[in-house]
Parts: sequence; C-alpha cells; structure tokens
Amino acid sequence: MEIKTFLRRTLEELTALDGVSGFEQEVVRYLQKAFAELADQVEVDAMGNLYAIRRGALEGPRLMISAHSDEIGGIVKSIDPEGFLRFDTLGGVLPAMLVGRRVRIRGHLGVIGVKSGHLQRPSERERVLPSDELYIDVGAQSAEQVAEMGIAVGDPVAY
Repeated sequence: MEIKTFLRRTLEELTALDGVSGFEQEVVRYLQKAFAELADQVEVDAMGNLYAIRRGALEGPRLMISAHSDEIGGIVKSIDPEGFLRFDTLGGVLPAMLVGRRVRIRGHLGVIGVKSGHLQRPSERERVLPSDELYIDVGAQSAEQVAEMGIAVGDPVAY
C-alpha cells in the first residue's frame, strides 16, 4: 500500500475514535494494536499510559516520542424531562466555541444549543454563555427516549 494511502487511512481511523479526557481507552486499544506490529514491546499501565519500545540493532542516539491520546470534550451531567442533555466541559474548552457545535454521545449525533434569542434577557444576549446555561439536543423528545438511545449521565461528549 502506498504510504500516503496508509497514512490517510490511519488518520481517518484515529480521528473517528472518541477519546475525551478520562475516556480515551478506545484510542489506547487502537494504538496498542497498531504498535504491536511495529515495536518490540508494548505495555499499558494502570493509568492507561501506553509505552511502545523498539530496540535498534546498532548503538547510537535514542529517540523518544511523547504524545497524548485524549481530546477536550464534555460529560453528560443531567438529562431534562424534555430530552435535552446538560453537560460539563472536560479539558480546555473555550465557552465561545460551544454554541452550535456538533457533538457525539455514544455514537449519536447532537448539537449544543442555547435558549432562543427572543427568550433571552438582554444581558444574556451580550455575553458568552457558560456551559451550564447550554444544552445538547440529540433529537429526543423525552428523557425516556434518551435512555432508549443508550445515553446516560456520566457519558462522554466528543466533538
């Protein structure tokens, strides 16, 4: 396989995985499998850190590559009776970037919304609203429908 095709496919696979901070196990499993084909030794510690070691045949300089496998996102903190998800942010999330952002929870797509402009007080229209004043709409009409989708309090929210 051509290297560009391989790299493109790998990047597509990696970016399709959700790895919100504290929920990056799927990314670690993917990397563990991928590195097993390339490295002499692959380990995952109790904290979920992945170590891959490849020993060279010759003496010489050593190289260490360090990266993180998580991404910023959120976590579902409650579900309204009307089926809207309330959430907290995880990581360095900029509140100004939240409204209208598409998200994914347990494979279901949603969008971060805010109270309609004509219902907002003038002071609300003039400031960036914090995440506790926003919600996620996954298309459900009730908390029961959200539960049927398999979404629950504590689930990660990925961009």
